[in-house]
Amino acid sequence: MMDEGLSHKPSPWTGSWKGRLQAELSRSGFGSLEDFLLAHPGVGYVTLSRQLAGANVAPAQLFGEQLRLGLERRQLRGVAMDSLVRSMNERVPRGWRNGRHFRLRLASAFAAWSVGLSHSTLEPTEIGVRLHRVFDALEAMPIPTGWLPKNSEDPFITAAFATEWPEVEE
Repeated sequence: MMDEGLSHKPSPWTGSWKGRLQAELSRSGFGSLEDFLLAHPGVGYVTLSRQLAGANVAPAQLFGEQLRLGLERRQLRGVAMDSLVRSMNERVPRGWRNGRHFRLRLASAFAAWSVGLSHSTLEPTEIGVRLHRVFDALEAMPIPTGWLPKNSEDPFITAAFATEWPEVEE
């Protein structure tokens, strides 16, 4: 039996979540999700969904909508770069090779990043190979302990993508 004194917030997946999102973005002074994301570079999706609390949207909805818009605009590579930065900042808060649980946190960042992107319009095997290669390229770089990318134009991020996911869009 549920305690009647507890308030129950409705699921972010019910109703018109895209409508709620757009209304909250407008109330916050943003014309679009893209504008909001640009104003908050590197900020993880969990933090972003909390900032948009009035919309009652899940982090996965923000990532999914960013991905949908990127695919629509044929900018999958840019979304992949941006979402990798957000995933790393969210899941590896102490930075590169820093902390006892770094490997586990890094694996979590990769999983969160790659699962959403694997549902893109590319063949799942092809996108999976690209994502692994980008991540492997990052791990092979002489990245200093404690590093975290500030945005998708970070030199390590751009170098990993330059070699493993060239700028030709799908």
